[in-house]
Amino acid sequence: MKKLLSFLLVLVLMSTLFAAAALADDAGPAADAVVSVTISMAGEIVVPAVPVLVSDLNADGILDVDEALTCAHDQLYDGGAAAGYAAVDFGSGLFITNLWGDDSGNYGIYVDNEMAMSASDPVQAGGSVNIYLYSDTEYWSDQYTYFDQTDAVAEDGTLTLTLCAVSFDENWAPVAAPCAGATITIDGEATEFVTDENGQVTVCFDAAGSYLLSAVSDSAILVPPVCKVTADQAAAPAEEPAPVAAADAVVSVTISMAGEIVVPAVPVLVSDLNADGILDVDEALTCAHDQLYDGGAAAGYAAVDFGSGLFVTNLWGDDSGNYGFYVDNKMAMSASDPVQAGGSVNIYLYSDTEYWSDQYTYFDRTDAVAEDGTLTLTLCAVSFDENWAPVAVPCAGATITCNGEATEFVTDENGQVTVCFDAAGSYLLSAVSDSAILVPAVCKVTAAQAAAPAEEPAPEEPVTYTVVRGDCLWKIARKFYGDGKKWADIYNANASIIKNPNLIYAGQVLLIP
Repeated sequence: MKKLLSFLLVLVLMSTLFAAAALADDAGPAADAVVSVTISMAGEIVVPAVPVLVSDLNADGILDVDEALTCAHDQLYDGGAAAGYAAVDFGSGLFITNLWGDDSGNYGIYVDNEMAMSASDPVQAGGSVNIYLYSDTEYWSDQYTYFDQTDAVAEDGTLTLTLCAVSFDENWAPVAAPCAGATITIDGEATEFVTDENGQVTVCFDAAGSYLLSAVSDSAILVPPVCKVTADQAAAPAEEPAPVAAADAVVSVTISMAGEIVVPAVPVLVSDLNADGILDVDEALTCAHDQLYDGGAAAGYAAVDFGSGLFVTNLWGDDSGNYGFYVDNKMAMSASDPVQAGGSVNIYLYSDTEYWSDQYTYFDRTDAVAEDGTLTLTLCAVSFDENWAPVAVPCAGATITCNGEATEFVTDENGQVTVCFDAAGSYLLSAVSDSAILVPAVCKVTAAQAAAPAEEPAPEEPVTYTVVRGDCLWKIARKFYGDGKKWADIYNANASIIKNPNLIYAGQVLLIP
């Protein structure tokens, strides 16, 4: 009985195994599926996200990377997979030994933008396989990147994409992060579109059509991402923002004509006459002439744009064009240079039109109060270094003028000078020099009072000596002068009390000159 039961149990087990095997055989190969395949060879895209019909070539019920690449080569490579693709099973999986005719073996593989371990990794219908030949075979630094879309429509001629890059954390686990600073290419040509810190970029197309987008970087070797775009139309041109006129501002304007100050650091209300949002030298001078010149800017001022900026052609009624100008005591390049509220514009007609040697000078202040009737200023001059770059240096030896009259006050080696005013009032200070032609500096001074008169030095106390027994004029001269021969100086100073130079008496008080 026991033998019969054992025999029946064996029959049941065998029938179960045969049924399982039959079911497995009935499962058959996996159904064909479309997979997006991208192949790039050392940065060159040769298969750009092409839909490939993949078959289960080994009929194991699974579609894998190897089958996707075999089918891709059969469908797309000249000569098929037999000519351009191969993979070998080394026991731990299939490894590719030939890709698009290259047999170096230096390849990286991603499936659905996740790193693949071998060509045996499975693929899914609608999924993607991205395989690339390394560009850097020394450090293997090629960085895998991908867009958030591989097929897109730019309905209004623009498309916003996000570019990600795969790097590795401290445990060498792959992590995806935004790829910033990458330049987008369209059909292989670099564009002005660059990804931001979030990896985002908006690309504009200048015509309807089909485009292949990728990306490159100056800081890394990128495995080229792929996005195939259909633009329905050209992108609308970007609207230029309407210019907003700059607010009016007060600027100090000084104009001198061949050494004569005609506008001495006058506060001028400057308007943005061309409404470009910037106040410039031209506008400051136009407003200065309108406010201060008889007949206004129309009669006495003009500037012309020669392409590289505005150049003054008429200043205070002079149309020689021989002008120099400074903004905030820095050399200006043209009348298009900007000016700031509270800043200064100094323009001058050259005195020397042969050697153009007029030297620009300025005080450390243009408005000052001399509360005690005195004021200390520093005068600087602009010269040029060995590279012809302008540099400011102390202006020594310059004579200060007050209301156009030369004074006794002269700048020292540091350019400093202390000016004393003999009465309360308003004064215009400038400077001239015997050794150079100075563009006149300007300082407007309000003296609250006259300077106190300089104190006369106290008279020196006379030096006297009381004669003691044994003294003689020779001995006294040697004591005070170190030279006995100067006894006559003492004698002459005391002739009223010394009758005979050979006879002096103890107790006499002598004046020592």
